[in-house]
Amino acid sequence: MYRSGQQEIDEVTKVLQSKQWFRYGDPSTGHLQEVDRFEAEWAEMMGMKYAILHCGGGTAALTCCLAGAGIGPGDEVIVPAYTWMATATAVLTVGAIPVLADIDETLGLDPHDFRTAYTRRYSGAYGWPGGQFGTHSGCGSKA
Repeated sequence: MYRSGQQEIDEVTKVLQSKQWFRYGDPSTGHLQEVDRFEAEWAEMMGMKYAILHCGGGTAALTCCLAGAGIGPGDEVIVPAYTWMATATAVLTVGAIPVLADIDETLGLDPHDFRTAYTRRYSGAYGWPGGQFGTHSGCGSKA
């Protein structure tokens, strides 16, 4: 497990003492641009061209995940019928179609209803069926 040390404490203290706590700001007024620096370092460490760590909340985070996974217009994403509205609105935001499926006693997607909702246009799902892990190979596809 990752542990924070003095270096992390010093970095946070530096930002707090600058009194420039927002992600965006003018360097000429003392803004440290720490998020930009951290994103660049994170992207390099992960072997990626970009890393974006800015999300204003859960809806934005879900939308970023969907867009990053290449989900968009014409795709279908299976979402639990019993959920917060952001689950479906994030799907709509990227132009995809939310497909509602029932939940079971685990509060995850019901595996049987998941199979009913699964189509050739399926691109993803929120809430793994029945708390299982693995692939959706057992679902098959509809002709």
